[in-house]
Amino acid sequence: MIQPPVHCDNTEQRSNDGMGLEALTAAAIVLASHAGGFGGVAFPTFLRELLFELGVYEPGMTLQLPRDIKTAGGKNLIVPFLSPPNEKWPEWLLTDTSIRFDNFVRTRNKDCIDFRITSNLISGECQDYSSVVKLDVMKKILSRIPEESTIHLVVVNTLQTEYFIAESSWEAFVNEHNFQNIDVYRVSKGSTIREIEGMSNNSCSTATIGRRIDKLVLFIERE
Repeated sequence: MIQPPVHCDNTEQRSNDGMGLEALTAAAIVLASHAGGFGGVAFPTFLRELLFELGVYEPGMTLQLPRDIKTAGGKNLIVPFLSPPNEKWPEWLLTDTSIRFDNFVRTRNKDCIDFRITSNLISGECQDYSSVVKLDVMKKILSRIPEESTIHLVVVNTLQTEYFIAESSWEAFVNEHNFQNIDVYRVSKGSTIREIEGMSNNSCSTATIGRRIDKLVLFIERE
């Protein structure tokens, strides 16, 4: 197996958002993507391994995907075998159809997020606040989600129990940012993946059965 060194440093990243957490998350994502070998790894397995690497899940814990994610094909998504952060695989590896490789990029300040892969399947950011993520920060995080990504991961320490106290305010935010086909979930230590109170994935859709989901946003709480 190809084992290039993992470089977690990035002089272009935002220094006030937790360089240590960004480095940890980058390494965890790369390691989780290697769980299935050169052909990539099924998204549920990748996510379980990622939660283990981040200290959110214990070894042997099972991961249950919400029904909406399964229905939208989330269980069939394949995460490629990723390069070490900011390293590039040779072009012949990226174009070989018998394997599934991709490059992992720790982004620059101007990109407003912290990482992505070149196919745009995955993007994300880290927020290493010592206090809970407040509503104004939550809105900024959501507004930065790249339009082209399919899975957006947000690693934080702690979320509030509830956001957008009035349902109408969440509906207005969804409509303003065209989030009708985005599902938002949270997962914390020892818990299942669940919706965030006040941010229902179905409250803004009149057709919840067979609803199209274009993007999954998952907040991972480490505490």
